[in-house]
Amino acid sequence: MYNKFLKVILVVIFCYSFDYSSAQNKNFDYENWTGKNENAKNNIEIPEQLMSNYNAILSKGSNPQSFFYKVSIDDNDKLKTGRFQACVFLSSEDAQLGLVNFLNELTTANKPPRLTNEDYIVGDVAFGTILNGTLFLIFTRNNVMVFLHAETNKAKEIALEFDKLIVKSPDWNKAQTKPSFNMKIN
Repeated sequence: MYNKFLKVILVVIFCYSFDYSSAQNKNFDYENWTGKNENAKNNIEIPEQLMSNYNAILSKGSNPQSFFYKVSIDDNDKLKTGRFQACVFLSSEDAQLGLVNFLNELTTANKPPRLTNEDYIVGDVAFGTILNGTLFLIFTRNNVMVFLHAETNKAKEIALEFDKLIVKSPDWNKAQTKPSFNMKIN
């Protein structure tokens, strides 16, 4: 009896994991994403000047592996309700799985479409949409996942600049500590 029960549980777990992975592919075309085997980057420079140009404020809780800047979504946004955040992972595949998990957390109505080469594109894989003059953009480049929600032109500038910084950063060596950003955290 116990063996039958165990077999049923294993079949249910297998079916769930199969359904979950096939759903990722169906919903997001995950199997065809490029960049899964890119080198992990480390010591990714976050120039203070870049963020001060946008009057961005680094939020408490930011650290060398994950940061969060508050940015304005328009000239009247004194509370800085937009954001620029990034997280560095151990591998590019981990970053892409983080992106999948993020997209899964969004309600169906809020899931942005995948961006193609004809669209505005950064990173190895990107999703985004423009709503009421603000760009909602999420992408991965190497082992970094980036999320931006800001005024469209400002978000595009930050995304392009940050994408370049990731690309030119040194590769991570597994003998080093965890990959990280190089930034001043108060």
